[in-house]
Amino acid sequence: MPSGGKDVKHLYRAIRFAEWCVDYTKNHEEYPPDRPLSLFEGISGPMYLLLDIQKPLEAKFPGYTL
Repeated sequence: MPSGGKDVKHLYRAIRFAEWCVDYTKNHEEYPPDRPLSLFEGISGPMYLLLDIQKPLEAKFPGYTL
């Protein structure tokens, strides 16, 4: 079994979560977030997730390395 962050099951789970985020946003447009550009409740979080899924070995939590 691969070690740490290289486990394929984590990538699979991230992809499934990204699918849920896209479907949730599409189906719940009547509940806009208080801060639409924020990392945790706006569009920034799902965008970082989609970028990280493209290159999973380079994925990092935004701002964590500062």
